[in-house]
Amino acid sequence: MNIKEASLLDLPEIAKLFDEYRQFYKQKSDLKGAEKFIEERILKQESKIYLLMDGSTCCGFTQLYPIFTSLSMKRAWILNDLFVRLEHRKKGGGRALIEKTAELARETRAKYIQLSTAFDNRIAQKLYESIGFVKDEEFIYYTWVV
Repeated sequence: MNIKEASLLDLPEIAKLFDEYRQFYKQKSDLKGAEKFIEERILKQESKIYLLMDGSTCCGFTQLYPIFTSLSMKRAWILNDLFVRLEHRKKGGGRALIEKTAELARETRAKYIQLSTAFDNRIAQKLYESIGFVKDEEFIYYTWVV
């Protein structure tokens, strides 16, 4: 397996993966919407998307969004989406995708990478912690839904 940065040429495959990812989180399938959303992110350079490849087959992806930290006056990254198809799990693909995001963070001299996961997603938590992510014990995060 190898990892490559996604481009518009990969759009049909990324859209399928993204739609599967959303369905995993109980969203209704919307392949057309997924394609439009990903296309906009790529065209507007609003995110970085990396694809996990097994030969010519897309097995997974990660999508990161740039943010900035005012106190450090540096860039940071939100690892917003991480997905590996069920049949390709437990082969190190998720770890490889996260390591690729760490490479991006180092290249862009970012202060940190931030991610969130469900309280009951123990498998993901174990993976993140094994890579060096630490659970935030200092801040409480709130969300305001528009």
